[in-house]
Amino acid sequence: MSDEKTKLASEFLKASRNDLTASKILNEREVYALAVFHLQQAVEKAAKAQCLLSGIVSLEEIRKIRHESLRGQQIIASKFSRFVKMLAQSNPSLDVVPRLDEVMGKKRRLELARLDENDIDALLSACDKQIKSSNLSELLATDRLESILATMKRDRPDLEIGDNDTQAVLNIFEKMTPYLVSASESFLYLFIASAITFPHSVSTRYPGGALNPSNYDQSLGIVKRLPELVNRLDKVLQSLDVQVS
Repeated sequence: MSDEKTKLASEFLKASRNDLTASKILNEREVYALAVFHLQQAVEKAAKAQCLLSGIVSLEEIRKIRHESLRGQQIIASKFSRFVKMLAQSNPSLDVVPRLDEVMGKKRRLELARLDENDIDALLSACDKQIKSSNLSELLATDRLESILATMKRDRPDLEIGDNDTQAVLNIFEKMTPYLVSASESFLYLFIASAITFPHSVSTRYPGGALNPSNYDQSLGIVKRLPELVNRLDKVLQSLDVQVS
């Protein structure tokens, strides 16, 4: 990854942390609309940082995401899909990128903005279940990778996989596994958090719409679950911070 991307990712993470702090303070003071807005901004900037850190999203694509943070997750998913599908042929549980329509149904933007706390809990539970079922640490364990490589060596002689190649791959994955596990968990949470928060980028600031700032109170699901969403994003930022250090 270029120095320019690394620097920009670091700046996005700092800005995300500032928005998260603002969200916490505003929520404590019961300024709920702006608390939700700054949460949305924190998620958006964290998602953009993650896109940059993935190394597969261009600066031009980042600029086009704007407030639609979910688009960044979709770009990553589409670019990884071929690789993920290839791995999933031998390990189906490696297919850890959820389809948004399967997770939350065909909800429109306003419906997403009005999700109640049970809907949000269900989405977060789906995220946790996906992370647990993928069990990436176990799937990337040395003995399993050795078995996969041995099968490829036997079934695909045209690949000319030698013992030195096998050991090199194992060494790489041994170093990368903690990063891959952390990155996959961060991706999944930001995927869900982006879907939950992106509809609020406008309605939290401007009156006159079907949903406006005066509607943001404890009856709204995202307000009720804001502390939980903030805590989870805080952990994601810690994970992403490690990747730029």
